Amino acid sequence: MSNKKNSKVKSVVVIIVLVILLFGIVTAIIALRQNGNALKTFAVKINGGDVITENVDDYEMPGDVEIKIYSLNSDIGVYIFAKETNADFAFELGGQTHSWNALVNSQRDLSDGFHLEAKSDGFTFKTSSLENILTAEFGEPVKVDNTAVPQTDLFDLIVFSGDTQIVISFHTTLVTSITLTPDFIIF
Repeated sequence: MSNKKNSKVKSVVVIIVLVILLFGIVTAIIALRQNGNALKTFAVKINGGDVITENVDDYEMPGDVEIKIYSLNSDIGVYIFAKETNADFAFELGGQTHSWNALVNSQRDLSDGFHLEAKSDGFTFKTSSLENILTAEFGEPVKVDNTAVPQTDLFDLIVFSGDTQIVISFHTTLVTSITLTPDFIIF
């Protein structure tokens, strides 16, 4: 008789613990969603360093970039778009002048200009000067007056996994010129 009673008590205790545990999990999920912190379903890792799980502005992309995507969803991909700037500037393509913000409005995917290459766990791409990126994208020489280009994010890297996306607004960091003062040159 005592064994049956102990068995019933143990069963009741296990059920109560499971109900409390389930209640705690449901409460935690609701609290996270109400605080605007939706559960993260995927992340990207840039060059083995920064792990990004939400939108980022003012990101500095080096020359060669390797991005790994961590996701349970197999429907993943990437786009690179021109980003609107406060100060529009012009570039010359095929003898005609074009507006940067017009390129933004065209919603053209600029991935070819970055030599984007898919990998099994992400992708790689190369940043370069704005002229080189646009020349690779359009397949013909582009001229840009670099003094007119605002020092701000010029591109949006959009990484998606299913219906979720992470937008990384970035600028490239390349040395475009070096000025040496003759007083400091030693032979």
